[in-house]
Amino acid sequence: MGPCTSTYTVDGEAAQFSWLRRMKIAIGITQSLRYLHTESRPPFAISELKSNSVYVTEDFTPKADDVVY
Repeated sequence: MGPCTSTYTVDGEAAQFSWLRRMKIAIGITQSLRYLHTESRPPFAISELKSNSVYVTEDFTPKADDVVY
């Protein structure tokens, strides 16, 4: 059995992310949430974060967009 990958749309074209890449994206998101919840002044929470509210840059850095505070 080969590596587990999922297909995503990147600039209108199909792309596959490996488990390692997806884990790095997930870790980036959790680090951002930790900063917002505990380190920013004043701290604030995002009440609803959906997968379609997260996009990645060309170097696969996750960014949140259109989230509910």
